[in-house]
Amino acid sequence: MSKRILYIDCFSGIAGDMMLGALLDIGVPKEYLEQQLRTLHIDHWRLLSERCSRQGLGGIDVQVQYPPQEDEGHGRTWNRIRELIGDSALTENAKQPACSIFERLAHAEAHIHNVTVSDVHFHEVGGIDAIIDVCGTAIGLDWLGVDEIICAPVPVPRGWTSAAHGALPLPAPATLAGLKACQVVTADETGEWVTPTGAAIVGSVANRFGTIPSMIIDAVGYGAGDKNPPTRPNLLRLILGTADHPPDLDEYKIEANIDDMSPEVIAYLMQRLFEEGANDVWLTKIQMKKGRPATQLSVLTEIQNKEKLIQLILEESTTIGVRILPIERHKATRRIESIDTPWGPVRIKVAMDGDRVVNRAPEYEDCQRIAREQGLPLKEIFHRVNAITTGLND
Repeated sequence: MSKRILYIDCFSGIAGDMMLGALLDIGVPKEYLEQQLRTLHIDHWRLLSERCSRQGLGGIDVQVQYPPQEDEGHGRTWNRIRELIGDSALTENAKQPACSIFERLAHAEAHIHNVTVSDVHFHEVGGIDAIIDVCGTAIGLDWLGVDEIICAPVPVPRGWTSAAHGALPLPAPATLAGLKACQVVTADETGEWVTPTGAAIVGSVANRFGTIPSMIIDAVGYGAGDKNPPTRPNLLRLILGTADHPPDLDEYKIEANIDDMSPEVIAYLMQRLFEEGANDVWLTKIQMKKGRPATQLSVLTEIQNKEKLIQLILEESTTIGVRILPIERHKATRRIESIDTPWGPVRIKVAMDGDRVVNRAPEYEDCQRIAREQGLPLKEIFHRVNAITTGLND
């Protein structure tokens, strides 16, 4: 058994554009990224990427270009950005981290400026470039299809920076708030190595922090920062690898029987469980004592998320207790491939048992998007994409 790991090596800090550049360098297709980003219905922007060098090391520099008058920056609220993401055609696996990143930014801004989250008006992080960076990161991570994201301790130098509200000490207050529950280390220099967007990204997507794990390295990507200081290569490094994984005894199933709760509230609880890191959530209709109809809530989670998911179930549901069972899982190795079709690139999920391919399946969200765009039945899109996949392997 093996699992796919992405290591975020932020030896020189992290920003949204650095993350996006590193994802492109590690193999995420730019065409696919732009195609997904267009569904946010934000007009008049261009995503520019070019290879560059930082202190002798190569990487990809990403810039988002747009006419200044097209950006409503200061006018975007958290609710407005959530609507943009929710109304887009991004996959659910991309929408979830994108919303989580912006929600973390919103809570940071609310705490710093003593306002409610609903009253937060984003400044720098509400602009078109920040939306592209955050949503592009979520799209790229979804495309990679990793099982675990590990981040190096985040370096935080001292000094001062300028913002919309004036001079701020480093690490900037919004950056520190975004790094809540993250592992940080002091950097022996001055300057802003970590932006609020970069902090919110690692704070939202990293499963844990630590050193590079034992794994076979499959790919490495570098994303460049805007500045090119003489003392260090201003790059973010992503390392993609595969690790042998013992039976998943560090995974658990949490169960609760519920017979006095509104279906709408259960649906909300399911959404929150996914947002907080559940691997899977499902409902089963059951019959309890005295013939009472009820619902069994089942949640699959890794050990590091177990306690907070239990707490969430107790807070958001009417149950007064849960069952916790250790789970052993055998998972086929998975990888994501992209194939060209008459309607653009489509991701294919490939399952492997050793060196043998045991299953190929088009991604549902990609096929759904094409079916809507082309006005064709979804089953026909699945059939035609499968035929292309079969032809490539003949």
